[in-house]
Amino acid sequence: MPDTPSRFAAIIAELRRRRVFRVAAVYACVAFIIIQIIDGAFDYLRIPEWVGATIIVLLVLGFFIAVGMAWAFDLTAEGLVRTREIKRDQPKKPPRPVIGNKALAVIALLAVIAAAWSWWGRPGKEAEVVVETGLGERSIAVLPFINMSADPEQEYFCDGMAEEIINALTHVENLRVIARTSTFAFKGEKIDIRKIGEQLNVESILEGSVRTAGNRVRISAQLINVADFSHLWSERYDRDMKDIFAIQDEISLAIVEALKVKLLKTEKAAIVKRHTEDLEAYNLYLKGNYYWQMLRFDKAIECYEQALQKDPHYALAYTGLASVYWWSSFFGNIPPNDAYPRAKEYAKKALEIDDTLAEAHASLGVINMNYDWNFKAAEREFKQALHLNPNSALTHFQYSFLLTLTEFHEEAISEAKRAQELDPLSSWINALVGKALFFSGRYDEAIEVLRITITMNPNYFYSHFVLGLAYRGKSMFEEAIAEFEKSVHLSGENSWIMAELAAAYYEFGKKSETEKIFDSLKQRSRDEYVAPMCFYWIHKVRGDHDQAFEWVKRACEEHDSFLPWLRVSPIEIARIPDEPRFQALLEQAGLE
Repeated sequence: MPDTPSRFAAIIAELRRRRVFRVAAVYACVAFIIIQIIDGAFDYLRIPEWVGATIIVLLVLGFFIAVGMAWAFDLTAEGLVRTREIKRDQPKKPPRPVIGNKALAVIALLAVIAAAWSWWGRPGKEAEVVVETGLGERSIAVLPFINMSADPEQEYFCDGMAEEIINALTHVENLRVIARTSTFAFKGEKIDIRKIGEQLNVESILEGSVRTAGNRVRISAQLINVADFSHLWSERYDRDMKDIFAIQDEISLAIVEALKVKLLKTEKAAIVKRHTEDLEAYNLYLKGNYYWQMLRFDKAIECYEQALQKDPHYALAYTGLASVYWWSSFFGNIPPNDAYPRAKEYAKKALEIDDTLAEAHASLGVINMNYDWNFKAAEREFKQALHLNPNSALTHFQYSFLLTLTEFHEEAISEAKRAQELDPLSSWINALVGKALFFSGRYDEAIEVLRITITMNPNYFYSHFVLGLAYRGKSMFEEAIAEFEKSVHLSGENSWIMAELAAAYYEFGKKSETEKIFDSLKQRSRDEYVAPMCFYWIHKVRGDHDQAFEWVKRACEEHDSFLPWLRVSPIEIARIPDEPRFQALLEQAGLE
């Protein structure tokens, strides 16, 4: 019977002689160091996740290759030589290895340092500033600050204070922050805090006031627990106006600490980050935001440009200009070829100054989606924006648009609903949940959502428009026409909604009404921009495919933002035909 322990000892001795253990240890240490470097650099260098995963798989496979090579070969000062078999009575004098004990010790020390760096909080990873207590997602709503100054013109400053705190807190991933639209719905209203908390579905609310006098500012703020109306934190600041940035930082960090939210080092850096030190530039930027919220795009552009004159490196002002230009094309009468290139220029300029601006990445995503029709690039930008600011309702619904256009409908609905959670009282975002449901063909669910949205705000044109689309999807033409007519009136005769109404009239047999709208749009197009797809849609529903083709060709030339939507319309008659000539146009435009 063979001596099993002796055989085992012999195998171990042979593994040692061939230095298999040494190679395995060195390989494991070096691989560990490489993995830590990849993990640490991942966020900063924007390395795609698949690259890191591929390297790890290769390192695992390489381990077995290295061990096999160690068994068969020796790496010596003379190079790679095959390991010689030795007889039992032959002295075991292996070649001198290239990697000696001192080198092994250095590699092991580096591995220990990498492990310590990983465990005790390298920058950008989960180094805690405040220990989290409790379970589940924390939530907060920041109400508009009350203007206590004698000057009503200071209203923009008070709104800006609240909005800046909202924007700072949205960078904290474990904190759900209600967006501006929903919180500002309570501006000027005297409503019980508990009721506001119930409507917004939050556990805490920040309210405050601002009084300015010359170069002095007094800001009072208090954080209230909705459940029992207790004060979690409160403070009053009497400072010089030049300290306004420090006050915002202090309030934001105090809120995080009071809510016991886990705060990463990168999140803290984002909260206290200052985009300008010029107080005049900051005030002009706040005014620009104020006018943008009022859809006064010309005044917003003027304020952002003035802010940049004060501080040419103010990245947020460039981002504001980018947003205003693409919004004024998508919702206004500026031709895409005039608006989107300027928007792209401003967004890129913002990122040249600060490539961590989520808003600039989101704007580039919209431009790639609506104008360049480069959906892969758009997805990269939206994902980067959400990585930098996971609580942006605006970016979530923009990403939902892209997912709809690429026909990932369930994901689109999920993103739209996440935006709804972050901005529950926004009529616009609630309507967009209905729109995502409509494009997925779930008409009944869309109708239910949109009816609820209209009860919240009966005078919002877009809710009536999308409800009309859902009725149209169910061939309920009478109901669809009623909603389209309301939307046309409330929108001030938006050209695209008028085209939808014209098409519904035609299918319902009111062809003379269709012709009236068609003539009206032709007349308007002489003085203002009317999207080519408006005319495509009317020609298409009338069965005139040759004229419809000409308008699609023009839409491709002008980068009409509505073109991609009719490529994926759930309504067969509205969709761009499968005819080769139409498909060739889409392929040339990058929409195949």
